[in-house]
Amino acid sequence: MKQGLLAFCVSVAVMALLGSCLAQAKVLKIGTFCDRLGVTQTIGVKYCGGFHDYMELVNSRGGIEGYKIRVLEIDNEYKVP
Repeated sequence: MKQGLLAFCVSVAVMALLGSCLAQAKVLKIGTFCDRLGVTQTIGVKYCGGFHDYMELVNSRGGIEGYKIRVLEIDNEYKVP
């Protein structure tokens, strides 16, 4: 009896865990460097705007195999260490 109850509790826990994993949004995170400030801002501003627009277009068409794309942008201001 105790083993049956334990097996039932474990199976319910596993199903709850799998259900929550399947319910999560399918997102691809892509990082990009965008020089919006600094000496290369003339190129960076145009590049970054175009890149973000293209990612919005891809997402509006369903993403990549159902995955939406989230762009993580880093602006290092073209400061060389």
